[in-house]
Amino acid sequence: VRHYHGFDPDLFAAETAPRESGAPLILSVGRLRNKKGHDTLIEACAALRQRGVVFRCQIVGYGPEEARLKAMIAVRGLDAEISLLGKLPHAEIVPLMAGASVFALPCRIDEDGDRDGVPNVILEAMASGLPVVATDVSGVPEAVRHEMTGLLVKPDDSAALANAIARIFADPRASAQMGQRGRELVRAQFSRDVAAPPLIADLRAHSKRGPVEVAYIVKGFPRLSESFITNEILILEGNGLPMRIFALKPGERIARNVIANMRTPLDTLPCLTSLSDTKLSKWLLENVSQFSVPLARLILKRPRALLRTAAEAIAMMRRYRGANGAPRKVFIKEFLQAAYIADALIAAGGARHLHGHFCHGATTVTSFVSRITGIPFSFTAHAKDIYQAELNPGDLLTRKLDAARFVVTCTDANCRHLVHQFGALAAHRVRTIYHGLDISRFHPRSTPANDGAVRVLSVGRHVEKKGFATLIRACDLLRRQGLAITCEIVGEAGEETASLEGLIATLGLGDLVRLTPPEPQTALAETYARATIFALPCVILDNGDRDGIPNVLAEAMATGLPIVTTPVSGIPEIVEDGINGIFVPPNDEAALAEAIKRVAADSELRARLGESARRTIIEKFDSSKTTMELQKLFAAAPERVAAE
Repeated sequence: VRHYHGFDPDLFAAETAPRESGAPLILSVGRLRNKKGHDTLIEACAALRQRGVVFRCQIVGYGPEEARLKAMIAVRGLDAEISLLGKLPHAEIVPLMAGASVFALPCRIDEDGDRDGVPNVILEAMASGLPVVATDVSGVPEAVRHEMTGLLVKPDDSAALANAIARIFADPRASAQMGQRGRELVRAQFSRDVAAPPLIADLRAHSKRGPVEVAYIVKGFPRLSESFITNEILILEGNGLPMRIFALKPGERIARNVIANMRTPLDTLPCLTSLSDTKLSKWLLENVSQFSVPLARLILKRPRALLRTAAEAIAMMRRYRGANGAPRKVFIKEFLQAAYIADALIAAGGARHLHGHFCHGATTVTSFVSRITGIPFSFTAHAKDIYQAELNPGDLLTRKLDAARFVVTCTDANCRHLVHQFGALAAHRVRTIYHGLDISRFHPRSTPANDGAVRVLSVGRHVEKKGFATLIRACDLLRRQGLAITCEIVGEAGEETASLEGLIATLGLGDLVRLTPPEPQTALAETYARATIFALPCVILDNGDRDGIPNVLAEAMATGLPIVTTPVSGIPEIVEDGINGIFVPPNDEAALAEAIKRVAADSELRARLGESARRTIIEKFDSSKTTMELQKLFAAAPERVAAE
């Protein structure tokens, strides 16, 4: 059965005002892969210039062909005519289409048979009223009707492609008619209002169950330092996965703009008073009333499961005592939070899987919810939650691994550690899936100002494992050596803030080193663009706490910044010494200063490291790919286990 994708053509307003004067614009959008035929487009542009045709060409996208296409443009001397814009957010592509004269996508069929169907970008261009020049392969002729909505040429025929584009330029009236007919065609055949009803009817007729609805359970949402969770949820939502989010406490106001357009329901649990230095009986009197209604409903609907889970929480409180031998009261709080979530899920129905982020508190709650409801669960383990034993005392993490349907962690280093600690159980359960990065938010930097100043940037919470004290001491050494340097450390205040401020004052670096407040990702992108070097000298603490692969490292690399960092934990999985960054030993300010000085003095080294860094992120850490692996695990998870 054929069903076209369908999309909303109203997002792409037909151009009613005259397009910009000056050189006409050829626009192409798509992953830089062989099957898209961008090399044919570059050859066609060379032919157009040879004929004396004045034009501009913009290619939006990223991928494995980027370096080869850049080389082609340079060899043919087309740098003034052709721009590779990288991956852009959808909101920036729409105005590009409105300003273009023609959309070109000369697709081909790869040797291994890989090909496009009906590329969505062609439909979007047609909805914008653009005439399209494409190739007669696969499903393209179903949208681009030759001489009606555009022009079709044979694949790999750059001369024919150049002729077709020149023809569009030469006859604005015919081009406008093609654009108008194209817009009418996509409305009649490819709009979601037309395409969705038959698909929905088929799904209802042939499917006994819909997609697995996943309930995410997180400590706080959204949080700047956990933007990877927000990004993961937004991608899963965009992929059509039905979801719900339960946050155990409110998120950060500064991070809320990122989720302004999120459709997934967010439930934030009632605020609770602190358990520290408070008797459990007193705490229950202050807080249990907020959970009385969910508990009452569960007593009626799931009495046995609720009571068994409560008994388990009490047993855990005694089994996993604190350092002073006192019972761990936190398990009672987590049981109440689980009851609240379980009641909401049972009332709403639909949820078939639970997923917790961080393998201590949120996953304890998730496991309790699973016991009460019978819904299977999984969790993602990150950093200190793996390495700090007090967060999962005794055999608690073993029990979680055994009960979970699968476990995800964000680095191979974490995976190896878990397998070493838990043997076959972890080997069977744990999968490495990198957080990934929304590359569209981080573009290659333009050439920084050549004013002789070296701008070192670091980003992260003020905690010891980031190594900021080492960075500050390195800046002091560089100043003493006469290097014109500034350093900005962007991030949330933490337990190290006062110590870092004192160190800056003691060393007299107040005019060179600044601690600045945290920034949302949109603002961070501009901060990266102003920097010369990104430095993050992470360390492993005595208690085992460490970063996995810091997301800010991936963000800086995506902008093409040269990186100086340390080879700890999962960082060597993203940084190769001398290839896309420079390694120095942890806690070694002299080595860090020397590396910064070396990179600052060599513009060719900076460019080479930065280009390789961005390429690494595109190839290995594109979150649209990494998150799909997680979605496959959700899809494969069983629907239900027996409630306790």
